[in-house]
Amino acid sequence: MKLILQITLGVSLGIVLGGSFLYLYTGVFAEQLVSAALKTLPPPKSSAVDSVLPATLPPPIAPKPIEEPTTAPAPPISTTPAPIAEINPIVKDPAIIAEEEDQKQMGIKFKASYKKSDKCQSPNLDHNLLVTCGNEYIRARDKFEKSWRLGEVKK
Repeated sequence: MKLILQITLGVSLGIVLGGSFLYLYTGVFAEQLVSAALKTLPPPKSSAVDSVLPATLPPPIAPKPIEEPTTAPAPPISTTPAPIAEINPIVKDPAIIAEEEDQKQMGIKFKASYKKSDKCQSPNLDHNLLVTCGNEYIRARDKFEKSWRLGEVKK
């Protein structure tokens, strides 16, 4: 009981001290914000406010004139379109495109033809059975890929 009371008093004291420090530093921070905001405000236009605010604001800075660049003028823009090869320099080889399409079709056909065995149908948390089912899938995929490459599967 004594230990619980000591812990409770310690936590309470910590909360009170933390709150007071937070209040103190938040007030100081707020005062700094207000004083910084007052320094950046433009001078007021009415004379009644001039007597209240100190006249310590810096004078406004005059804008500098823009200087013209001394470089040569840019060449005129051509209105004729550039050839497609220049616009899109990365053109895939038709053989690579055909291979990617073949891989895509093979994946679609395999997913349509592969059927899990009965022991792999339901969700199971047995690690050995999960490994067995995964190996079964990999073997079926390899067998399908070989028959696909040999042309035994209708494409």
